Amino acid sequence: MGIKALHHLCCQIWKQQEWPEDWKLQEFVMLYKNGNSKECGNYRTIALISHASKIPLIIILNRMKCEVEEKLSDCQAGYRANRGTTDMLFVLQIIIEKIRDGNEEGYITFIDYSKAFDSVIPSKLLDVMTEMGFSQHLTSMIASLYHNQKVTIRWNNANCEPFNIEKRSASRLYIVPTPLQLVHRTNHETGRYK
Repeated sequence: MGIKALHHLCCQIWKQQEWPEDWKLQEFVMLYKNGNSKECGNYRTIALISHASKIPLIIILNRMKCEVEEKLSDCQAGYRANRGTTDMLFVLQIIIEKIRDGNEEGYITFIDYSKAFDSVIPSKLLDVMTEMGFSQHLTSMIASLYHNQKVTIRWNNANCEPFNIEKRSASRLYIVPTPLQLVHRTNHETGRYK
């Protein structure tokens, strides 16, 4: 596929807000880590996607980043530029000192994101995007990306028949951190996660 043809295709996808069906197919490959090779827990999966589909994904990511930065609270640091762990530990230390000085109760929650990159619940992501006022065009692009998404699994140099992903979708390579910022955002007035 030539550059002009790929550019034309990406423009069509953007205008029509519809992903090609073959770009929605992901191939899961099982990679052996260590230990007993007969135990499923000793493997990790990676999802392979069409190289051409990465171009519109990067465009969507860049558009989402602009909108996310405008909509997120300054208090949220996860997956944001210039807001590292060290800075947040310093802020946490100051908050703890203020709570102690004021002889008040405080609650601190730590969230384990070890599985955060495994999947996204598309309906939840789309609800949050709509609630936060994302552009309808961008929301439609994400909805189209996850609609009728299919997976095939490669094992021993053979692939199973593709099947639909029903509830959770495998996270897409480039756009995962931004949706996680949205889905796991905190209501800082109540301290509760929405």
